[in-house]
Amino acid sequence: MAFRSFKKDIDKFYLRIDKIAKQGRDNFQEYYDFVDDCIFKQQYGILTQVLYIKYDFDYTKFLSVNDVKSRSWSAILFRTNTGLQDDKYKLLKNNSLYQIGLDIWQERPITNVKIIDPGVGGTAGSGADFNPIISNDSNHGILRIDVVKPGKNYSTASYILVTGGNPSATASPFIRGGQVLKVDMGGSGSNHNVDFKLGRVQEFDLYVASIEPLAYTDNIYQQNTDNKVTYLLVTKEGATSSASFSAWNFSLTYDKNVINLYSQAIDYLI
Repeated sequence: MAFRSFKKDIDKFYLRIDKIAKQGRDNFQEYYDFVDDCIFKQQYGILTQVLYIKYDFDYTKFLSVNDVKSRSWSAILFRTNTGLQDDKYKLLKNNSLYQIGLDIWQERPITNVKIIDPGVGGTAGSGADFNPIISNDSNHGILRIDVVKPGKNYSTASYILVTGGNPSATASPFIRGGQVLKVDMGGSGSNHNVDFKLGRVQEFDLYVASIEPLAYTDNIYQQNTDNKVTYLLVTKEGATSSASFSAWNFSLTYDKNVINLYSQAIDYLI
């Protein structure tokens, strides 16, 4: 199937669809109206390209526009993060964290080895480069540090700095004629190039007023009417007890309250 590429139009349409979808599954009517508007303005071709490129949806498999509307809406929702998900992702990323399932992980910096020369005598060495060899066992310590480039003009006061472990390895340089000929290991350290699991965060929903089985129970409706609140149960890795975070401010939106709770949970885990 051949598609023409109109990048600006595609990006513009995608942003519009993404904004609609972030309002949730029940916002389908606004999407349907958008499709109708595209047809009226003879922009249906651009819309179908957006669906194909951004959402992996092939409209040619469906016979009617109504089928395209309903089926593409499901495909769009499947590939759309809600505003709350985006905010949560940004909060975690700003703290060098990420979440897999219920577990919160802390990103560790890539292990790095460098040599520091205090510049005794007014001259500091330069140009040395190293390659740390990390074990594949559960300790993830540094087995050895290979010298890739010996550099030049290093004084005997120079020392090795290793970062990226918990704790990081220790080592010292063997210098002759201003060059680093080898690196002698002190301690191997551990957890090099391994992210650290801080703990887990569980969400529990409560309803201010009980919901009858046959009542209107749409999730967004319950949030917008302040009937749904959420609290977090946070457990540090290895701990036998958990902490609860439930402070709720009804003058704020549901999303803002949840992000505030996650901020408290992150502070607790870190």
